[in-house]
Amino acid sequence: MSGYNPILEDEHYIDGEHNGGVYNSFNHNTYMYCLQNPILYVDPNGKQEKSPQIINVYISEATWSNVYKTHQMGIAKGNPTLLTYDSDRSEARKRRRAAQTASGLTKIPEQNLDEYPYASTKEGGKEAAVNSVPASENMLHGGYLGSLVVTNKMKTGDKFNIILIPKVKEPKPQP
Repeated sequence: MSGYNPILEDEHYIDGEHNGGVYNSFNHNTYMYCLQNPILYVDPNGKQEKSPQIINVYISEATWSNVYKTHQMGIAKGNPTLLTYDSDRSEARKRRRAAQTASGLTKIPEQNLDEYPYASTKEGGKEAAVNSVPASENMLHGGYLGSLVVTNKMKTGDKFNIILIPKVKEPKPQP
């Protein structure tokens, strides 16, 4: 893709690949990504792709021991630790129903059925591990995930990177 610069009276390649790349100072312009048009801030040639953001999710065994166990069960079943967020709530309901049906577990009073991968991710569904956990623990964990979604302005396609943090074992006293 080429263009004519009337100030320099020079024809140049706009994408910067064919005219010296980083060795040509013309290519160091702040607005090169938008073809020198800072008003629109667009990427007309598609070379500056917007990658999905990856949000770290820390699951502490000390804080959420039962939720931690659900995550371990899910990972042991071969589910990934990099999950794709899906903002479609109706799809999340379908995935949650599929996971709970496949597990065969029934709800117990003051307990929730927790699943990993989450119903709010594209990896969730019938292959998820499901575990009965205290409702309060599940709600705290759900609130944590929800706050990550809101704080990071997550969109469909963004990723959760699940990081399990095991409880630190106390050393045995030496006699």
